[in-house]
Amino acid sequence: MLPTTMNAVREILKADPSVSIPDRQNIIAALRGNHAAAEPSTIEDRLISVRETARLLNVSTRQIHRLAKFGTLRKVKISPRKAGFSNREIIGLVNGGGAS
Repeated sequence: MLPTTMNAVREILKADPSVSIPDRQNIIAALRGNHAAAEPSTIEDRLISVRETARLLNVSTRQIHRLAKFGTLRKVKISPRKAGFSNREIIGLVNGGGAS
């Protein structure tokens, strides 16, 4: 990858507030060819919303609730009306590893 392209990617990642610093570092490492740095075990675990989970898995929010109901995803209650999911678990699903 050209250095100018890498710089552009860095600037885009900096401008996106939804990308955490560890995620940003993992993305840059993966682009450089250091795929080991992008393994889910090195990614900071945080909770993500139902909507974000649906976007990452390319399904509806209703399907996310079904997956949680049947135990495919582990729901973490944040409040009586809010729930989240572990981004580490979702990344595992996206990478084809299944729920951990």
